[in-house]
Amino acid sequence: MAIQLQWGLEQMGFSGLRAARDLIHAASTDNIQAKAIQACEGFGATLAICPETRRKIELTVVPTPPSIPVSFFNSFIGYSPGDCISQLSKSLAGLQFLGLAAALITTIPMSQAGDLVSAMLANSASDKTLVPSRRQTIDLLKSIEGRCYHAGFAEDCVGWELLLRKTIGQAPSRNLGPNSTSALPAIDGVESLVDAFRQLHRVGETHITRLTIQTSSAAPWTIAFVKWCLGRPPSVVLEDGTCILSQEESLVEVLVSQDDPSIFQVHLHSSIPSLSTLIETKVSHETVGMVRVSCFGKLLLRGLRGGDFATKVLAQLVPLCVRQITQHLVVLGDNMAFGNAAIPQQAEEFHIVDVDLHKQRLSPFPDEEVIIEACEDLLSQKYPRNSLQLADGLTVFDLPLVKQHMDNLQAECPCAECSGESDSNLSCLEDSFVNIITGILAAAFLISLFDHRESILLRATNTTSLHFNNAFSHAIKGILVNSSAFSCGVSEILRGALWLIRHDEVAQENWLMSCNKDQAVWPLVYDTMSFSKNGYLRLLWLPGKLHFQNDTYNLVTSKVKRYAKRGRQPKKTIKARLVSEPCNLFSDVTCHWKVTPEENHLEASILINDSSGKYNSPWMFASPHRAISSIANALLVESCRHDRDAHLKAPDPFCVLLNPFSGSGGLPNVDSAHEVDESSVSGLVKVIAVDGSEKLRIAALGMERASDPVVLRGNACLDCCIRACRLAGFSILVL
Repeated sequence: MAIQLQWGLEQMGFSGLRAARDLIHAASTDNIQAKAIQACEGFGATLAICPETRRKIELTVVPTPPSIPVSFFNSFIGYSPGDCISQLSKSLAGLQFLGLAAALITTIPMSQAGDLVSAMLANSASDKTLVPSRRQTIDLLKSIEGRCYHAGFAEDCVGWELLLRKTIGQAPSRNLGPNSTSALPAIDGVESLVDAFRQLHRVGETHITRLTIQTSSAAPWTIAFVKWCLGRPPSVVLEDGTCILSQEESLVEVLVSQDDPSIFQVHLHSSIPSLSTLIETKVSHETVGMVRVSCFGKLLLRGLRGGDFATKVLAQLVPLCVRQITQHLVVLGDNMAFGNAAIPQQAEEFHIVDVDLHKQRLSPFPDEEVIIEACEDLLSQKYPRNSLQLADGLTVFDLPLVKQHMDNLQAECPCAECSGESDSNLSCLEDSFVNIITGILAAAFLISLFDHRESILLRATNTTSLHFNNAFSHAIKGILVNSSAFSCGVSEILRGALWLIRHDEVAQENWLMSCNKDQAVWPLVYDTMSFSKNGYLRLLWLPGKLHFQNDTYNLVTSKVKRYAKRGRQPKKTIKARLVSEPCNLFSDVTCHWKVTPEENHLEASILINDSSGKYNSPWMFASPHRAISSIANALLVESCRHDRDAHLKAPDPFCVLLNPFSGSGGLPNVDSAHEVDESSVSGLVKVIAVDGSEKLRIAALGMERASDPVVLRGNACLDCCIRACRLAGFSILVL
């Protein structure tokens, strides 16, 4: 066996005061150890990384986009100049390390990738005292992880997996092992593969002439990794001799086993001749890749049977499914107190008592056109826009092409019910088709929430169906199967969107904003402090890290409610004034975001401030995200045939003004105020008089009374809005 290449400080490009200063700046910028940068660059000098990959790293990972400020509090999203990636990219060795890291940390869980890189640094170092610790190595890898996804190695894995699935499906033997996306070797197998490449392409004398890799379900990842490192794909052959891919000039051959799906062996062929087995290991099916929207769509379509006919079926199915879901999905407000893990729950059918009232609900999603465009981006297909409506008693699966496809599936289905064989334990092809359609539609609706979705990176799921085991996916499936209304909570939708971009790894209770894998995401309503009938859950996102006061964070949560100044708590006297016209009683009140750094995250709240002191402020309200829940439960009176600013003919004795910025809800120090016992009045409507102020309206929706459903005034007159409150049985009207 050839002697392993070693790295040392003498191989590195650091010399002089300027280089030392740049190294210290890079380390301090990303809060990591300078020794880790030095070690990784030195290790990069020994790697076999082809010029094509180095060029891809230079074009996709190294460029530092300009930072963009976040308007709703004093922070910015972006990267600091001279960070670790900038420092490593200054040398060929550093670029080679970034090339290896981009492949490993975008497909292997971070803890395992840290163990792997740490082991390779230690095993190949000429001076063990220069080797960084495992934690220091992981810190470095975390600092570069987000930008490495843009190199696209995970998408290469998906492409090879889809190609092999299609090709081997035509071969005599079809057993490729588990139907798992980009399964990969255990870390010892990856280390052996990296070392084999180093020996195969080392400078100087070597006896190694060829490399054979025997694997099964890890074949897609292995092929992608060979091409990533060496510049050309390997030859791919099945164990029965069937040639899948021939590469005459390649020095690497991948032998696809058809018996043991967990096998992974690396063989180096020596010129003497001899065959040395470097490692025998098992395969890990845990993958952590991030891919673009179109590649994610290919993953969703993997289990779709029917070829070109199935594509025609989707063309008939998708537009009508979008319409059915937008018409029948009822999104309700909830406590928004989701944690890291999804809580599976069955969506309940929602019985609409008044159709006109249901039409006044706000939608978290954009309009149908935008959602269909998201479907097109996801599936790389154009879909017709039509006004087709289903007759009563029919579902989307009764459409002609869809029904024919379902009949074809039933005819070849091996499950006990379809085949009539009672001892069959195979899954039903019809159920699988319904689940695939549900997953596609769930993903499309969630993707439609994101701005600039063509650039966002999504989780490369390693399952055959979308991992949305919550009320949102259950509601979509119920609507498609039953053509009736189903409901889910708004937090379930937000949870699904965060899961798609892997922000479920950092999201916690009282979530406001998060940044993970170098993608920062937050609701648009926090930025603009306004909303419309469609798209109140629209999500802004920017590539980069979240910077605040010269530090970086990955989470912003809502602050627990407390008064900003002790001794100035709201008075308890409940007083109110009768309503006669739309008005804003809080013209002196302002609100702005207040952000407080904590140990590992930021806490944010909206500071209510009144310069006159009339309304017992300033004080912070706790849950800005609660406003989203209030909007979900609200009705919006968009317009009416009357003048928007019309006065009531006479003050309504059962309608009073309400101060949301006081714990009691009254209006202290307001002329003509009188006491009202709301418990003794049936049908009492309390009006929050913030007419013309979007910011105060959002702030009011996030107050303690956020659990009470409200009516929101659009361009309708005051009288029609009060009528809507009483018709719906709601007690609060927000002007």
